[in-house]
Amino acid sequence: MSECEEIATTINRLVKAGYIAKAQELLELSLDDYFVLQLPMSADKKVNAYTTIAAWKKAGLRLPAEDTEEFYPYRDSPSVTEEQLKTEVDKLKEKMRTSTMNPVMFLIQLPLRFILALISFTFGGWIGRAGIALVLLKVIGDIHWQWWVAALPLEYGVIYCLYMTIDGALYRAGLKDVGGYARFTQGGRRN
Repeated sequence: MSECEEIATTINRLVKAGYIAKAQELLELSLDDYFVLQLPMSADKKVNAYTTIAAWKKAGLRLPAEDTEEFYPYRDSPSVTEEQLKTEVDKLKEKMRTSTMNPVMFLIQLPLRFILALISFTFGGWIGRAGIALVLLKVIGDIHWQWWVAALPLEYGVIYCLYMTIDGALYRAGLKDVGGYARFTQGGRRN
């Protein structure tokens, strides 16, 4: 246990036992080395630091105001000026212009992405494996279905992977937004 945790735990125990004067004295002595928000964070890790601060105040402990250096010395940085904001936006726009995808590479990647998706679908999922099993059963003669029926799970995989490849290409090209299903499956993150 660190020195800060020992001090904070002791202050918390003194407050709970009703020894407010001793707790106040220890708090004031510890403010030379630690800031107020640091102490309740270490005092009781089961509750929020502000809950501990509220309990200490309710018991009668006098704490520095929240906007003082003793409470939390690391304040937010100064606000950004309009000129700085404009400069950052210009940098981002320039970066976006220089990082646009090469159309040739974009077209070369499409069939590769489709093939990788199809392999992943066929061998990585249960629908693809079921399709392989049905085709094998048709080949060895255990089932007497039409070929198109036996291969239906694999046909579905081809159509699905083709659709997803086109959908992803349109999204990467900036021609479409994220689809409704993707938004729906993200839960609470809705725009």
